[in-house]
Amino acid sequence: MPPRLSALAGGTQTRYVVCTDTAGVSADEQLCVASARPADTQRCALQPCDFCSANDCFGKGTCSDGACVCDPSMNVTGSLCQVRAS
Repeated sequence: MPPRLSALAGGTQTRYVVCTDTAGVSADEQLCVASARPADTQRCALQPCDFCSANDCFGKGTCSDGACVCDPSMNVTGSLCQVRAS
């Protein structure tokens, strides 16, 4: 069965945040103003992805209900109709 990318469960994106002085050199965390510290995590992939709006099935099929349906006359297969059938 082809992969269905129509919905994502979401997740958390994390980045490394350090305290720096005005020259950009790492400084002791106690010297930084907590309210000025940027967030080090954020939620992401909260909206469902529309697989069909982002895929044309390599022009060798149609996208329906989150999956490519390959045109039999094109002699292709694969989840994106990208593999020549043998």
